[in-house]
Amino acid sequence: MVLPRRSYPPLTGRLLHDHTADRIARRVSRVPGAAATIIPFDVRHKVETIHARRVRAAAHREPDPPAGADPIGSLRGPGRAVVQGRLHTAEVRPGRHDSRMLACEVADSTGELTAVFYGHAHIPGLEPGRRIRLRGMVGIGADGRPAMINPAYDLLA
Repeated sequence: MVLPRRSYPPLTGRLLHDHTADRIARRVSRVPGAAATIIPFDVRHKVETIHARRVRAAAHREPDPPAGADPIGSLRGPGRAVVQGRLHTAEVRPGRHDSRMLACEVADSTGELTAVFYGHAHIPGLEPGRRIRLRGMVGIGADGRPAMINPAYDLLA
């Protein structure tokens, strides 16, 4: 049996550490052929890691759509749209009839959209993290998410 031993800062440890793992290990060790191992688990490190992730996520929050751009989350049906956001992924996917296509996931603070560029394996400047403005016809995919096929685009600073 493997049991965690949480490690806390000294004062917090006295308040929170109730030695449950020690009591369980004593009881398990009385069972013939059984062994208990207590493994340290650093709670402070976990808390600091979670906090650092939240700070990074807040720093890389997706941009709000500017005036003149349609919020991606508001795109519910087919029609023309202008969207602006950050490019998350750009990957080459197989297309029809032995062709390739570049599929890009673009997000703003309201949602995500897939932009598909048929016949392209790479477009200079379309890299994850880049801000981009797309103009074109929007369709709704089978997954319910909006998509644009071969939209006009502007790479933003």
